[in-house]
Amino acid sequence: SESGNKLLAWMNRHFTALGTPVDKTVLENMVTICGNDMYLLAGEIKKLCSYCGSRPATVQDVEKVCCANESYKVYDLSRAVIDGDMTKAGKIFASLRFSSADPIMILGALAKTFSDMLLTLEGLNCGKSHSAIASDLKSYDFVIKKYASVASRRGRNFLANAVSVCAAADKHLKNFR
Repeated sequence: SESGNKLLAWMNRHFTALGTPVDKTVLENMVTICGNDMYLLAGEIKKLCSYCGSRPATVQDVEKVCCANESYKVYDLSRAVIDGDMTKAGKIFASLRFSSADPIMILGALAKTFSDMLLTLEGLNCGKSHSAIASDLKSYDFVIKKYASVASRRGRNFLANAVSVCAAADKHLKNFR
């Protein structure tokens, strides 16, 4: 795995070598959907380039062609919960369970997402920049900007409670036979 601009540059070189133009928004969207595992990304890049040919790849192409990494689906699940969209949250959860995602993985990824959102909010409250927070959390600026947007709408108390509930559920789940 690689991160940040090094990963985006690596991806861009692959797209260039395969003859498909791409912009930074498409690369960031691909990381959001597929994750940062370079082995998996290489396959998704080849698939996307085969689909697009010599025309520029778009965000819509990524969403249509690329396979989502399950841990990134959990971000969408946590966002749906935060937004109060239980119908969407239920659909995402059903999709994760249908693909045999481990409940402990789902809960762990939810807890990490809520925790990272809380840490993002706390970092911003202390005057840190998005890039400094991304560096601290070993994440990407664009992910931290998404977290900041959601976190500022819901607030510290909501996020702290979500982290607490996830921790309690994790403890119960791991002690359950």
